Amino acid sequence: MSQMLQIGVTNYTIVAGANATGAAGATISKANVTITANATVSNKVYDRTTLATVTAGTLAGVIGNDDVNLTRAGAFVTSGVGTSVAIIMNNSISGAAATNYTLIQPSGVAANITAKPLTITAENFSSVYGSTTNLGTGAFTQSGLIAGDSEYVSLTQGGSYSSPN
Repeated sequence: MSQMLQIGVTNYTIVAGANATGAAGATISKANVTITANATVSNKVYDRTTLATVTAGTLAGVIGNDDVNLTRAGAFVTSGVGTSVAIIMNNSISGAAATNYTLIQPSGVAANITAKPLTITAENFSSVYGSTTNLGTGAFTQSGLIAGDSEYVSLTQGGSYSSPN
């Protein structure tokens, strides 16, 4: 007994054999597709998230003209500053023939997270000669602190002129 099965643009003839219960059957496994070795992730400045920008990588193993598209995605394993921080790849495939394939995620991908600049600015104060001026706690401002990180960073402000001149 044989049956015709059309896959993509190529026809195959499958001769059905008997399975363990004696019923005729055949199994067609999905083909594996991988992402080429140039799968890379951009380094980033600390932003309190694990979002990674996957910048390269193409599918390898797609048969013929099958309609299979790659959507690149990934996440850092931590949001903190570090060198060669591991990336969990979470790419996906889509297209008319995507269900015929299993996507094998790349491994060993890493990128750097660098420190975000935090700027402290002293306000411009002046005084009359001979007087001492306490700069107080409003004499300095900060910029660059990410919302939600204020519980981890505190700016203790204060100061005075060191000389009456």
